[in-house]
Amino acid sequence: MLKIHPKMLVLCVCAASFGFASASEVAFNPGTYEGVANGRNGPIKVEVTVDNHKISTVKVISHKESAGLSDAPMEKIPNEIISNQSLKVDNISGAIMWG
Repeated sequence: MLKIHPKMLVLCVCAASFGFASASEVAFNPGTYEGVANGRNGPIKVEVTVDNHKISTVKVISHKESAGLSDAPMEKIPNEIISNQSLKVDNISGAIMWG
């Protein structure tokens, strides 16, 4: 089973940087944060940079997932997180591997 969870990984990385200014406004502790989670073929390492009020960059630093299968989600999901300034984006949570 292919398990790629960049969205959840980003959530874990950002969780330490969240501070809530009010119920409707989110404030971050500015900086660059790294997180690692297990993929199908090994660890997936993600780097997230935030300023006071927005997610600036989300980069997949390293992974061992299958080329071709993982290329689209590794590019699309970080871009959508930045565009939407939210973790509420479509993602890939699994696939069946036939042996």
